[in-house]
Amino acid sequence: MSEVKRGPCQPATLLESPSLRNPDPSRLPLLRRAAWSLLLAAALAWCCRASGFPAAADGKPGVTAGKLRGMSFAGGWRGGRGVYGSPQSDLSLAALAELGVDWISVTSFGFQSDPSSARVRWSTEGPEGDANLLAVAAQAHHRGMRVMLKPHLWLGRGRGPGDVEPAGAQGWRDWFAGYRELILHQAELASRGGFDAFCIGNELSSASPHAAEWRQIIAEVRRRYHGPLTYGANVEEVFAVPFWRELDWIGVSAYFPLVAERSPGPEAIAAAWQPIAGRLGELARRTGRPIVFTELGYRSADFAAWKQWLIDDRAAVNLEVQAAAYQAFFEAVWPRPWLKGVFWWKWFSYPDHSSPASNQYEIEHKPAAQVLRRFFAGPPAGSRLPQ
Repeated sequence: MSEVKRGPCQPATLLESPSLRNPDPSRLPLLRRAAWSLLLAAALAWCCRASGFPAAADGKPGVTAGKLRGMSFAGGWRGGRGVYGSPQSDLSLAALAELGVDWISVTSFGFQSDPSSARVRWSTEGPEGDANLLAVAAQAHHRGMRVMLKPHLWLGRGRGPGDVEPAGAQGWRDWFAGYRELILHQAELASRGGFDAFCIGNELSSASPHAAEWRQIIAEVRRRYHGPLTYGANVEEVFAVPFWRELDWIGVSAYFPLVAERSPGPEAIAAAWQPIAGRLGELARRTGRPIVFTELGYRSADFAAWKQWLIDDRAAVNLEVQAAAYQAFFEAVWPRPWLKGVFWWKWFSYPDHSSPASNQYEIEHKPAAQVLRRFFAGPPAGSRLPQ
């Protein structure tokens, strides 16, 4: 889908105005108590595997234990303030922590003048430059959050990263040479800043079939950065990426069209997820990799559960369908054993960036935020998982 039409994480210099738990063994002798604990933990783990439930970190079964409760944390400013690492950025992170968010993704940028260009430009300075990225990672870590660094390629003029198409074999060689420089610098920055995951690319659907070039980049990234790696594919691309086994997580911007209605309820949206979830589960089984929704979001507008890139910016506000789509995801997809986590799209790095009058993706001050809080900060006891 179009990077621009979904309300992209734009470079801050391009942003428009913000208006826009067991039997108690305590009486047992110490050695018997230890043996009991070991046997109990093993039994619980076996039962979880047999039933399809993942085991929680404390040895207890739980349908969402250890998942990434993430938000795409977009850089921006308000009145000249609010860039990554600023006091406003820290306040915005505090609000996310209250919602139960424990991971964020932050965005750096490369730039390309047009789809046919083979030149990828980038800078270490500016609002999403190295210093601010390191600062926002430190802020998040101070609040107990983990951080994924997720570079985006910005084309502008209504074009998305999947439109990249340099001319001929030499054009692709030149393009990959430039993109490699960008990604290796970002990998080194991720290592220096203690980032907890690194995304090597986002929605580059025209470039992802070039498997050899990507495998070389992945190998070079791993020599510089030692955390989990992923790539964010789009909804069609995710089933065809040839290098998933070289990465730790399958990533997808999960903007799947679900229900072609103005304002469907959570039951209809959850039902529409079933065949998609089945395909994603099969992909995870085939590759041996868990799946992370590197992006997922819904406009607070009519038809938000359908093809969101077709929604006009003047569309009527519909807070109910946005909340319904969040509810449906958490009921139908979030408990699946193959899902590692989700990064919701999106939340800006300054407070009060959204309101109930907005028809955009941001959920601040909207009912969808309370849906997210219920599942992130206080997930309900699980029932038997769908497969």
